[in-house]
Amino acid sequence: MKYDDDPTFIGLTLKGFKTSADGFTADEINLDPDNLGEDTKALNWLREKCAQGQPNLPTQVIAQPSDKLLSVVVDQLAAERVDVGRWRPATEKEMKASYGQMIGLLGDRALETVSRQDANRLLKTLKSMPSPHGGKLSVSMINKKIGSMSSLYKYAIQNQLATFNPFKDLQQETHIRVDQERDAYTDQELLVLFEPRHFVPDKSKPSRFWIPVLMAFTGARPGELAQLTVDDIIKVDGIDCMSINENHQVKTVNALRTIPLLDRVKFLGFFRFVEERRTAIDKAKSKDRRLFSELNSDRSKPAGAVSSWWNETHQTECNVESTQTVTSGRVQRIRKVSLYSIRHNVQTIFRTAGIAETVAAEIVGHEKGKTTYGRYAKSGELKLLIEAINTLQYIGVLNHVRSWPK
Repeated sequence: MKYDDDPTFIGLTLKGFKTSADGFTADEINLDPDNLGEDTKALNWLREKCAQGQPNLPTQVIAQPSDKLLSVVVDQLAAERVDVGRWRPATEKEMKASYGQMIGLLGDRALETVSRQDANRLLKTLKSMPSPHGGKLSVSMINKKIGSMSSLYKYAIQNQLATFNPFKDLQQETHIRVDQERDAYTDQELLVLFEPRHFVPDKSKPSRFWIPVLMAFTGARPGELAQLTVDDIIKVDGIDCMSINENHQVKTVNALRTIPLLDRVKFLGFFRFVEERRTAIDKAKSKDRRLFSELNSDRSKPAGAVSSWWNETHQTECNVESTQTVTSGRVQRIRKVSLYSIRHNVQTIFRTAGIAETVAAEIVGHEKGKTTYGRYAKSGELKLLIEAINTLQYIGVLNHVRSWPK
C-alpha cells in the first residue's frame, strides 16, 4: 500500500512488517495508517536497509531519501541562525568548523543515508579521538558534538528535509553533577589569584581586572559582563545597579536581570572607571559604548580573551592548577577550576548563608521559578537582593584587591 498524501511516506511503498529477533522484516502484516506512531521504528529500520541497498527486501518496497547533502543543510541552518540574530559571525564560523569535522568523519552525503549505525560509529570514533589538551575528548565535549548533529536533524525534520533523527538520545551520561563540572576556588586560591602582586589593574586591558572582580561580587557570567555598556550601569531609586537586558545576547531569558552593586565595588573604583569610559566615548563620538572595548565583539564567546588569559596565564603564574586529582573518602575525581569557578564561589556562599534559591537565582541568572524581579526591579524588591549580595564580603580574601588607578 502507498501513502502519497502523507509527506512522511512519499516515494515509499510498503507491503508490511513482521518482527523478528533481528528487528523488522517485510512480510504479511500491513502497516496501519491510523496508527503510524507505533510503526515509526519499523519504518526507520526499513529506510536504513533500503538506503544501504540491503538484499532480500520485497521489490515493491522503494525508498527515496532526501538528496540534500549534510553540508548544504548546515549552510542553510547557519544562514537562518545568523539572519535571526541567534548566531554571531564568530559563532557561525565555530559551528561550521565543528560540523565540518563531523561531516569529514561521516562523509558528505544525503541526510537520510545516515543511519543509527553510522551515528553509533561516529560516537565510537569521537570516544577514541585525542583532546587538544591531552588525553581523550571529555564526555561533555563528545555530547556537545553529538548534540549539534541531533540539532541539525531536528532542523531538517522541521523543514521536511528528513524524516528521522539518527542522533536522537545518543548523548552519554556524564555521571557528574552540573555543579561539579567546575569547582569553586578555595579561599587560599582566591587569595593568591587576587593578590596585588599578581592581579594588577591594566588600563589598556580593563576587562582582565573588572570581569573577575564583578564576577566575585555579582556572580554574573563572564560573557554577560563582557557585553556591558556604559548605559547598563544604572540607578534604580538611588541604588547603583548593573542591568543585563534585552540588548545582550544571553544564555536564557532568566539571565535578563538587574543586579545591585556593593559599596565594595564603588570603593575599588568601578564607577570612576565607568565615567572615564563614558567621557572617552563622548569625546570620540564613538558608537561603541561597551565598557570593555578592547574585546573582540565578533567572537562567539565575548569574554574568551579574558578567560584564556586567566585560565592559561594568570592561574599558571599563581601556581593554581587547572586540573588535579582529589580524593574524597575512597572516591577519586578530577577537580577543575577556571575563571568560571568564581561564579561557583558566589553560589556556594549563597547556599552556605541560607539565601533563598529564588533570590540567589535572580542574582546569578538561573531559572527563577515563580518569583522574579527582572530588569525593572524596584528598590523594595532589590532589598532582598542587596541582603544576599552583602554576604559576598570575602573577609580576608578579596579585601586586599588594589583599586582602579586614578
